[in-house]
Amino acid sequence: MSDTKSFMFRAAISGICCALIAITPEPVNAEANAAPGYVKTDRYTLVSTQTRAEQVNPLLSITTIKFGQNIHTLGQAIDELLAGSGYAWVKAAEQNDALAEMLLPTVVREMGPLSLRDALITLAGVAWELQVNELNRTVWFTPLKAYDAQPK
Repeated sequence: MSDTKSFMFRAAISGICCALIAITPEPVNAEANAAPGYVKTDRYTLVSTQTRAEQVNPLLSITTIKFGQNIHTLGQAIDELLAGSGYAWVKAAEQNDALAEMLLPTVVREMGPLSLRDALITLAGVAWELQVNELNRTVWFTPLKAYDAQPK
């Protein structure tokens, strides 16, 4: 091959190699492309590293419940609603025994989706205020002052 043809051939091959190198993507660092507070788990998925509100405060978790026919009282319904939540009902709190013995209204046999907190408030009714001890993860109800003085 003549020197001129050889030079042109090498230049053409060199240009092709440069073009291939230029279009080859650089390796992707998943952490560098993820937004702060997120981890890239695969090519198109970012997952938050933050805890969800309902994980920090289980009373904010969303629930749907349908009480079985074996649940007759508010006490039984509250116990079933709190099962698995990490919270316990302090039935020994003043006047909670009266609440526990009340019949479960048909209208609340099926509820949701709503937060666990709202479900408890709905079960107890407007005359009761939900009290929460986050340290011990216990709940109980106190009658509102306007209803406390009414005859029994």
